[in-house]
Amino acid sequence: MSHSLLRGAFFLGVSRLKIDKKPKHLTRAFYKAYAGCGEILQKEHRQYCMALLEVDGILFAIPFRTHIRHKHSYIFKDSSRSDQSGLDFTKAVVVTDPRYIGEETLIDSGEYAEFLKKQDVIARRFDKFIRDYKKWAVDPAKYHAERIIAFSALQYFHAELGL
Repeated sequence: MSHSLLRGAFFLGVSRLKIDKKPKHLTRAFYKAYAGCGEILQKEHRQYCMALLEVDGILFAIPFRTHIRHKHSYIFKDSSRSDQSGLDFTKAVVVTDPRYIGEETLIDSGEYAEFLKKQDVIARRFDKFIRDYKKWAVDPAKYHAERIIAFSALQYFHAELGL
């Protein structure tokens, strides 16, 4: 994935992690291309806001969600929307085409402030989730990860993840 896709991005500690400071939407072209993929989040009348994060040259879009009930996420500490509001790593997708990146979007101001302040923490946690996911996907039963794999949007991107 070309580094130019993340125009507002900056490197985090090591050069293998980059995060875009501006949340974006994914385009209709993305949702059309992945229409049959039931674990990719889609809403009929509004799009999900996404954080763009590049790990080892692969560009991911991670949705901001209001009701996250599992640990594979980053939960905002002081969200005015919900005490379960954050970034849901299990619903992240791989952005395989630059046409899939839409316009910048606005999110809750408190969440945005924390998103900017905690980008290093978010990127490192997501990086760990991706490394774990790759391990789990090879042998889900060994890691008791069958449900994580079954409900993750990453299941549609195993080729891009080298699985």
